[in-house]
Formats: sequence, C-alpha cells, structure tokens
Amino acid sequence: MRQLNINRADSQLMELIHAALNGEDVIITEAGHPVLKLVLVDPGWRRRGAVNTAQLDIIIGDSEQTEAEDK
Repeated sequence: MRQLNINRADSQLMELIHAALNGEDVIITEAGHPVLKLVLVDPGWRRRGAVNTAQLDIIIGDSEQTEAEDK
C-alpha cells in the first residue's frame, strides 16, 4: 500500500492511477490523516480490454452537495 500527502499525490496522479490499475491500494493524506483511498474497483477489467487513462474522469465531491444537487 502506498501512502502520500495530497500535494504530492496531485503531482503524481497518473503514476497513482497506474498503481491502482495494477491492484495497488493508494492512501492520500492531508495533515497526516488519511482522507482518500484510490483502489481498483473492478479487478476483472483486464479481461475486457485495456483502459485508456487519458479518458478517465476523476470526480471528488462532497456527498451532501451531490445529494442536494440530485434533488
């Protein structure tokens, strides 16, 4: 498992995405506290074909805000 602060993660995002695509869990911290975990959601994706990381959409949001927008 890889762990790094949010500023460093920002500058290494593509490397972290590739690590997650290879099955590695990535923990992102802020002020020394874990705040995000980047993990591979579907381990079977390799059987269906490669992922073009240039087309990935990354969404980080507040669940309360998302719920409010859905209403």
